Amino acid sequence: GMAGTPDGHPRGTPRYAASEVYRTGPIFASDIFSLGVTLSYLTRQNPATTEDQTSPYYDRASGKVIPPIRTKFKVANWESVIQERFGFSQADLASPLIRKPIAAYSEDERVAFNELKQTSPQKWLNILISQMMHPIPAFRPTAILIRELTA
Repeated sequence: GMAGTPDGHPRGTPRYAASEVYRTGPIFASDIFSLGVTLSYLTRQNPATTEDQTSPYYDRASGKVIPPIRTKFKVANWESVIQERFGFSQADLASPLIRKPIAAYSEDERVAFNELKQTSPQKWLNILISQMMHPIPAFRPTAILIRELTA
């Protein structure tokens, strides 16, 4: 997350900061966003190719190209960002498991999400992380919900 400095300016690593930090200041959901970005970097599945090593976003430590999350992250480009990062198909993006906040899942959707945890744990994790990175703070799961889901 980001904390304010004595002069009131936000500090921290910009690509890990939710856009609301710059608009109105950090809130609890800002930390969820930062954790989601961190987890997305730690769980990347696609290693970089030789050509990728010339990219300004090439990360030597992981050997992967990690495009930054823009600080002006908007809902309009959220789907393309998560599709690129997690390899979601168009059908995945149309699924209510991605389109709806986890907290708003129906009972059937919650059951399907829990089943996905058993049958496809990487996809389950990618959905959880993508929701943590949503540009709308109210869409992001709470820390309590994340704890329940990952127990």
